[in-house]
Amino acid sequence: MPNPKTAKSSACKLTEEPTRKNMLTSKEANQAAQQHEMPASDSDSLAADISQSVTERISALMDKKFAEFATTLSNISAKLEANTERITDAEHRISAVEDDVLTVEPRLKELESKVRILTEKCIDLEGRNRRDNILIFNLKEDTEGRQPRWLPTLLGLECKRGVIKIDRAHQSLGPPRRDRPRAVIVKLHHSRDTSRILATARKQPPLTYEGQTIVIRQDMTAAVKDMRRAFNEVCELLIKKDIKFSMRYPAVLSYSHGGKTRSALSKKLEAARSALNQILTKQAESSIFFAKYRLYQSGNKPGRLLARLTKGRMEANTISSLQDNNRDRHHKTTDINRVMREFYQKLYTSECDSPDAKITKFLSGTKFGIPKEHFFGFLQIRHFIGSMRFSHSGLVMPNEIERFLDKPPTITQWYREIFRVLPHERLSAVLKGNEKHFIDMWSPVLSYLPKELTQLVMR
Repeated sequence: MPNPKTAKSSACKLTEEPTRKNMLTSKEANQAAQQHEMPASDSDSLAADISQSVTERISALMDKKFAEFATTLSNISAKLEANTERITDAEHRISAVEDDVLTVEPRLKELESKVRILTEKCIDLEGRNRRDNILIFNLKEDTEGRQPRWLPTLLGLECKRGVIKIDRAHQSLGPPRRDRPRAVIVKLHHSRDTSRILATARKQPPLTYEGQTIVIRQDMTAAVKDMRRAFNEVCELLIKKDIKFSMRYPAVLSYSHGGKTRSALSKKLEAARSALNQILTKQAESSIFFAKYRLYQSGNKPGRLLARLTKGRMEANTISSLQDNNRDRHHKTTDINRVMREFYQKLYTSECDSPDAKITKFLSGTKFGIPKEHFFGFLQIRHFIGSMRFSHSGLVMPNEIERFLDKPPTITQWYREIFRVLPHERLSAVLKGNEKHFIDMWSPVLSYLPKELTQLVMR
């Protein structure tokens, strides 16, 4: 019989061994778990460190960039304020200049009119002062002097005591010239002597004195000479056409044609020239304004946008796309312009065809079998036959006429049935004999048929 104490102790030993084994396994599991947990915590801390360093670097870089952006924006805002001040100053100056121009323009026009009037008066006074002067060209130097009988003797003028009263005579200003002597200016005392000398010198052949051919002309101002030069081309045409003409002071061209005397004033030419100059000036001004407008529309875009931004104006409305007749939408500027041009061309084009187009279209659509060049003659004959059927019904057969007019025949039917409609012996013989050559006989028949119809009507 076993000892109870030994059994109890053995049982306790048996129970303690499993518990020890369990304790050992739990400790090993905890150690393994701790070994597995240690790498996970290290990776988390490493990731946290990396993210923190990256965040710090990015924040530092962004702070640096934002500082640069802030500096750039401050510079742009400063420039924008400066440009705004300059634009405002320029606008004030432009408005001031426009106001000054509005007040200056009427004064300028008034001054221009006064200057023109004073210039005309000066020209008139200078012309009156030179009215009694004559110019003698190609006289030798130092020839002038007190010789009152020289001009009457040279020109053969009859004067009282053979003397013409001269106030003074001198050569024109300037240094002496060897190749061409200076003109001699002679101031006569009486105006009638001036006109007589000029008329006689104009009628006589070339005058000579001491072997030199001399010319006598009237002394005129430079302005009058310019006005007379405007008629040079007209005078050349009159000379070619052998038409007599004369030039009256200051610049009045008189000529005779068809038994009538006509005159042309230089003032009319000046008026026409001034009108032409005004037209050209207006065209130039309009071109300048258009160029300014185009510059504003297409040029200096940054400045224009900046001005609009400073003034708070919105952008002008533009056409972004357009649809054509085929319902195709276009977005390019060139295509939009082409669609607009086609639209306006179609809008302002007449839907009716021209008369020539109508005739061509009608002739191309006919089925009469008649040559196109003879079609209108055929219509005239039809109309003539239709007008005869009521007034001369005995000459034609009504049924045949109706059928002939209602159903236009071909050219072959025309030759076969025309003599039935108009039973005339000569016409029938011509048509029957030339039925095979109807192409060649078409023109003679058209010219022959109205004559025969007229003879039938007259019988």
